[in-house]
Amino acid sequence: MYLNRVNTEMSGSGPRVFDASRSTPYDLFLEEINKPYENWMLLGRVGEKSKFISFHELGLDAEKTYLVFEFWSKTLVGTFKDGFDPGVIDTTYNCQLFCIRKLQAHPQLLSTNRHISCGAQELKNLSWDKNILSGTSKLPANNLYVIYLNEPEGYNFKSFKCKGATFLESAKVGSVREISLRSKP
Repeated sequence: MYLNRVNTEMSGSGPRVFDASRSTPYDLFLEEINKPYENWMLLGRVGEKSKFISFHELGLDAEKTYLVFEFWSKTLVGTFKDGFDPGVIDTTYNCQLFCIRKLQAHPQLLSTNRHISCGAQELKNLSWDKNILSGTSKLPANNLYVIYLNEPEGYNFKSFKCKGATFLESAKVGSVREISLRSKP
């Protein structure tokens, strides 16, 4: 109902009902995802002012270790305890989106290709039980779906079963397992 104010309130000179501008003094944007099966953080980065991302400043437990996956480049930045160096922003995307998840002692989801929420939009459940990672996703028909998993040393992918989709391929680079499938029409 306030969209008619856009042209007059887009200066960014102070807080308003519609507070926006073409530039921002902030280059980090944090979103916490809380699902019944897992909690994780999404950290958007649109500028390079911050050369080190501190987990303490994000409110994460300093005693835990975290996986950091960059959504746009589909790369595992690494496993970290205190924080991480986000590196240079790729000019292809002009931003970065880091998915930060607590490291598990077994294979775990890093992200999917479906949405920048790294699985929050389509995943209905996810669990690890009896050496099986299982979950349910709601996907549009005839859609390519890619699942990115962290597969720690000592675990070996054996098979993938899926109702409602066709398994296409599985590939592993480092500890990242990429599983591609196509949802049924």
